[in-house]
Amino acid sequence: MSGEKLSFTKKFGARAEGKLRRLQHQTCATGSGLRILRQGTDWRKQPEDAMAWLIIAEDQSGAAAMRQDKALMARMWEWELSQRDRILAAGSLRTDDGGTPVGSLMVLDVASRAEAEAIWASDPATQAGLRQPPQIRYWNPAILNREVMP
Repeated sequence: MSGEKLSFTKKFGARAEGKLRRLQHQTCATGSGLRILRQGTDWRKQPEDAMAWLIIAEDQSGAAAMRQDKALMARMWEWELSQRDRILAAGSLRTDDGGTPVGSLMVLDVASRAEAEAIWASDPATQAGLRQPPQIRYWNPAILNREVMP
């Protein structure tokens, strides 16, 4: 298995995965709209206002140097934490080896595309020019947390 990527469960065990899921449920429980990550939610009865917006953007050329700017990355992280009631998922996109950041992905729990665009535009890394213009799409989950959606 040398050099092979392991799944979270294989690497850390089912017990750790359960703890991670409980943490995910706790952090997502404050959001409005898409509530499918809440612990105990009956996913067959999603709220009618459930909307998730997927935002994906590649880095600009020269972004590697910007990513080395600790002050910028700290401002971005602080901003992400301040928005976490509306963020279902966020993180950097990486090269196939998992090492080098090449872009960003975010899934937002908001009522409209305009709100998703406004949140994305308020990100300090976006404002600093780290990313190319994003692709923004309404996301309709078919499978989430290994569960088939209705």
